[in-house]
Amino acid sequence: MQVTHIQSGDTFIVDADTDLLSAGLSANIKIPHSCRSGVCGACRAEVISGQFTERQNNELLNANNTPVLLCQTRACSDLEVSFNTGAALPTRTFIIDAIDWRTPFIAVVHLRTRDGEPFDYQPGQYLAVRWSGQRRKLFSMATPAADGRLELHIRRNSDGEFGNWLFDSARPGYLLGIEGPFGDFQWQSREGQKVLMVATGTGFAPIKALLSEQLARQPGTSIELFWGARQSADVYDLATLRQWADAYPDFRFRVVLSDELVQGEGFLHGNLFDHLPALDDLDIYACGAPAVVTRLRQEQRSGRFFADPFDTAPGSPDVAPALVSASIQLGKGSCAQVALEPGRPLLQELNRLGLPIQQVCGGRLACGSCRVELRGPQPLPAAEIEEQDLLECLPDSTPDSRLACQLVIDSRLEHSTIEL
Repeated sequence: MQVTHIQSGDTFIVDADTDLLSAGLSANIKIPHSCRSGVCGACRAEVISGQFTERQNNELLNANNTPVLLCQTRACSDLEVSFNTGAALPTRTFIIDAIDWRTPFIAVVHLRTRDGEPFDYQPGQYLAVRWSGQRRKLFSMATPAADGRLELHIRRNSDGEFGNWLFDSARPGYLLGIEGPFGDFQWQSREGQKVLMVATGTGFAPIKALLSEQLARQPGTSIELFWGARQSADVYDLATLRQWADAYPDFRFRVVLSDELVQGEGFLHGNLFDHLPALDDLDIYACGAPAVVTRLRQEQRSGRFFADPFDTAPGSPDVAPALVSASIQLGKGSCAQVALEPGRPLLQELNRLGLPIQQVCGGRLACGSCRVELRGPQPLPAAEIEEQDLLECLPDSTPDSRLACQLVIDSRLEHSTIEL
């Protein structure tokens, strides 16, 4: 079935089992989104024509400028949809600077821009790591913007393709392609307003960014933070909370553990909601499990509510591809590691990483502008006759020259060096 975005005329294909948001993102359509679970409302749209179902009731609906959430909507026929895409953001290349393994399942990852230029955002916003294929992994920044450096908090899940790669294979020096910033989860409270912040798991990341800036800017703000987790090991940044509590008398924190009883200042045991204060007349900032965010929103009768639910929707294949590790030589003395997906043209993978490479003809084997030099420890894929003919016409071609638009990644490129 075909879905047409009426503002741009762009189309993409969707099957009956895939929601419109996932299908659109897989087709590289720019769609605002955050939680992908029907909570945040970022992927609001209207279905202009066609038939569709919504996840909560599975009833066949006939479109008539019908408002929907794309993450909750599945097509039953060709559709016309309307939504605002916003300006397309370029892919920036980041280098993994360091990985701090806080627990066997939680890593704090430090990144920096490859070009040294700033990456501007507001505390509370998130970014998208362009992962294998067209898939994107969403993570909130955990610190205010500073000189092109980022901090991400990443938890390993049993079915998490990116997290498994990070914990099993990644190391400092690897490149990531990043888009953003996205989202409107930002500090919006007036001076003097009492604030309650609630986080679960690594939902602490955007809360930390908001707190870092707000406590430095207005240290007298009355803020109480509740961090819900299963065990004390999941509270991976307790030292920062204690430093803030010592430095700012109007900041207080509580850690609520569901599965472990810990004796100590600030620790509570049981259900998070059994320990929260009265929610009325507070500004509430919440990030973490969608069920927690939804209940908070429902139970607050007055005051203002700001939320960033976590993305819990599956966005990866059941079996992740065995990625190929290679080196990219970006200039004299400048080399970095990359993880490439087999079966995809090298040009697409370089674009995914935000790396600079000329591409005039769009992969039609007409210009030769995407030539690279390829060296490896084992025999590399041979060029087809048409590619060889074009390379012979290019000045300074060598036996190691290949066209990135024609070179399909496979395991023979493992540990090879690609010179741009």
